[in-house]
Amino acid sequence: MKSSFLTALLVSVALQSTASEVSLCGPSERIVFSCTLENEKIASVCLGNGESALLLQYRFGAMGVTPELVFPASAADGQKLMSFTSYGAAKWESSELLFQIGQHTYRVHSYSGVYDEPQAWITIREPSGSCIASFQCRPDYVNELITLNQIGLPEASREPLKKKCRDAGG
Repeated sequence: MKSSFLTALLVSVALQSTASEVSLCGPSERIVFSCTLENEKIASVCLGNGESALLLQYRFGAMGVTPELVFPASAADGQKLMSFTSYGAAKWESSELLFQIGQHTYRVHSYSGVYDEPQAWITIREPSGSCIASFQCRPDYVNELITLNQIGLPEASREPLKKKCRDAGG
């Protein structure tokens, strides 16, 4: 019960969004992650409260139109179909949200280090691990991925930071 209360409290916190933040999340949703990608599209991870479950969803597309990609189709399935991990050391931290669409693995990455500029990116890989696409976020992104530790997502496998899909032009 304590965990349920903490989760409800986490989600019902006042929205972190301001007019200057670009996001595909709705007004009643918390922006867990959102960034403008180098291709001018927006990638957002949105969290909300449903009647019987938390609503977690990834959205990709342009502002002002229906997103090109929404996963999962029902945000109520997000806790079952997505996984999360965070790790780091004294001077750096990395977080990753992972999900699979068909045979392709999507990862939403964030990294910050004491001596490095924070950065975030999205990768899409084939089952073999080959990179299909990599999109770098612009520096003014919203990153609260670490809050996903509180909602009981399955733990994702960790991908080394050096695998940013440079081979796909990203």
